[in-house]
Amino acid sequence: MSSARPAAQDSPPISFGAGAHFCLGAALAQLEGAVAFPRLLARFPRMAPAGDPVRRPGLLLRGYETLPIRVGVARLKSWLVSVRRRARRREASRR
Repeated sequence: MSSARPAAQDSPPISFGAGAHFCLGAALAQLEGAVAFPRLLARFPRMAPAGDPVRRPGLLLRGYETLPIRVGVARLKSWLVSVRRRARRREASRR
């Protein structure tokens, strides 16, 4: 069985199901994606694939098992430093 959908350009995406099987969390997932991805790309503008993605087996919970990415080491280090700094400030303010 081929994994390609015939005439895919003529059919709508089925990522959240349809009809009685439409995903109840679709609106939330779409909103999260609309907010998260632009912020992620703004923080890591050189983000790029770092290997081949591996699809999850089966049809029930489709998606990726792994999706390796490269974000740029210098940018990631500065982000980790800022996260740790904010965590220390929060902890100090609780005392």
